Amino acid sequence: MSFSLATLPHRLYRLLGVERRRARRDRVVILGRNRIFILPSAQGLLYAALTFVMLLGAANYNNSLAFILTFVLIALGLIALLQTYRNLAGLRLSAGRCVPIFQGETAHFEVMVENPTRAARHALALQRGQDSPLVFHLDGTVTTASVSCTIIVPVQTERRGLLTLGLLRLHTRYPLGLFRAWVYVNLDFKCLVYPRPAAPSANTLRLTSGMRGRITDTDGNEDFIGHRAYRLGDSPRHVDWKAAARSDALLSKRFGSQQQAQCWLDWHDHEGDRETRLSRLCRAVLDAEASGMSYGLKLPTLVIAPAHGGAHRHQCLRALALFGIKS
Repeated sequence: MSFSLATLPHRLYRLLGVERRRARRDRVVILGRNRIFILPSAQGLLYAALTFVMLLGAANYNNSLAFILTFVLIALGLIALLQTYRNLAGLRLSAGRCVPIFQGETAHFEVMVENPTRAARHALALQRGQDSPLVFHLDGTVTTASVSCTIIVPVQTERRGLLTLGLLRLHTRYPLGLFRAWVYVNLDFKCLVYPRPAAPSANTLRLTSGMRGRITDTDGNEDFIGHRAYRLGDSPRHVDWKAAARSDALLSKRFGSQQQAQCWLDWHDHEGDRETRLSRLCRAVLDAEASGMSYGLKLPTLVIAPAHGGAHRHQCLRALALFGIKS
């Protein structure tokens, strides 16, 4: 197993079990003394060793200038320690939004980082797991308004359901790199992952019988479909007065509406294992929504009444995404 001074802080962190104690999920996290950890970096350990050697040399030769230089370097190290801590202290992290995606696509989690103080924050790095760190800065402000920025954390999806953002590590080595300050944040942040849609097929939609664009009579002012003899009680607006002027008979206009095509997307109409059926039903939902028809969804544990629109599409896809997954 490889070992280096650069990995010492993280090994010590895991050894003490701090990560487990800080793993509670919150929508908003404010970084304070009880969350931030700081240890010397590899350069910081080398700096401390050289300073100690200089102190021994100054004491051995009783050299005042050497003492002054040593104490200045020690003071510089202590100031760097404080500034590294202050670069993280007081920051406010919160969960933004994440648009639902399909299985296999990349989810983009929005993490809001807010700086409520006037001091600028530099060289901050947000990292998820072994991904490359996302480096950003937060400039200071001279007003009472806080400065904030949005960090997009990409996560590749491999399965449907609810995808959690997981543990994030916010760390910095500003200003001199002698110390590394870090904090682990576990935001209560989830992204809905729809099933992977199957390839388009003509057999994904099954129209119910008798619902393929049937014309129905109405009393409204929709499509004109012909005339009929005048009946007592018909609205004068529906009387065809031009036709009455040409003949002695009174005729009323007939209006009708094109009834919207309707289909049921049924679990039992598809073959294959669970994921194959969900994939085909996902494709059927997309095709039905694109065609403009009213569609319903039948699952072994759930039935969604026919409807149409973006909200109905999301409801059906959400039911497919969470089917068979224990909450």
